[in-house]
Amino acid sequence: MNSLLEGPGRLLSAFPFLVPPFLRLKKSGLRIVYYHKVGREDKPYYFQGKGVAIQDLKKQLRFLRKYFTFIDLADALARWETGASLNGYFTITTDDGFRENYTLLAPVLLEHKLSATLFIISNCVDNADLMWRNKLIAITRATTPAQQRELAAACAKHFTVHAPKPGEGLLRWSTRAWEMSWKEDAANWLWKEAGMQELSSFLEEHKPYLSSEQLLELKEAGFGFGLHSQTHPYFSKLTFNEMAQEIQGCANFLKKKLDIDCHLFSYPFGYRAAGEVEQAFISTYSDEVKMLLGIKSRLGNEASPMFWERDLMELQYFQSMARFTLVPFARKLKLINF
Repeated sequence: MNSLLEGPGRLLSAFPFLVPPFLRLKKSGLRIVYYHKVGREDKPYYFQGKGVAIQDLKKQLRFLRKYFTFIDLADALARWETGASLNGYFTITTDDGFRENYTLLAPVLLEHKLSATLFIISNCVDNADLMWRNKLIAITRATTPAQQRELAAACAKHFTVHAPKPGEGLLRWSTRAWEMSWKEDAANWLWKEAGMQELSSFLEEHKPYLSSEQLLELKEAGFGFGLHSQTHPYFSKLTFNEMAQEIQGCANFLKKKLDIDCHLFSYPFGYRAAGEVEQAFISTYSDEVKMLLGIKSRLGNEASPMFWERDLMELQYFQSMARFTLVPFARKLKLINF
């Protein structure tokens, strides 16, 4: 879908007067952009060809600052709580806590006198573990399709779960069929069965995630932090107790590491918890967690921060420009439903 946005993005760039009507600046509400990996260097644990290039990132920042005013996410929450308008503001977030937040993103943002809120997977800080989906990506990239089918069949038998459908890869199969209670065991089992490098050695070699020292440096530089769970599960598959454990565990970790109270949460994968689970969580923990972010970009985050949504910007510049400008407008008009 994103590749189809290249043409419209170039059109908007060539005729910039077309942009403001789509953004509806007077009623835009807060726009929250998000990234995962910054930089185009290929990593064996990440999707090949993904990650925003530095030159595209800089263009995106110039575009955003042309039409919006920057605000820190925590300040946006405080502004909302006082009833002040957030029209015409934007803020920057990242998910997962990859090392490039420190090595690549932070220097660019500081150069532009900006900051970001970094949503952290607590179990991965200091490269203590590799998130389970990133393990599957690494396995997929290190094996042939035939080997993957054999691995999946053996894994399905071992964990007593339905085998992949024809043509269904490890990632899509895990999304559909795996229970979150044994996702870590399954990913680690596949890692071993695939003959991958010892995980501790892999993590030491590649260092995918931020260290405690880097987190502290970013804190001193003015960056904010948020909760992205302990293990990055699909929250749509979790019970109330599982949801609370994932979020509270992450909050306790960051409190210990950074001496901060984190009240901001972004859903892994953007999938919200089931309606009754989410409502129960909000009713129980609204004093501790004041924001639940999804990823369905839209015009106007004006309702409760528990239902704010974000804009994906981990794209080439023209694609990101069109997605940011056109997709929320199309969603508001119910022309799309993704």
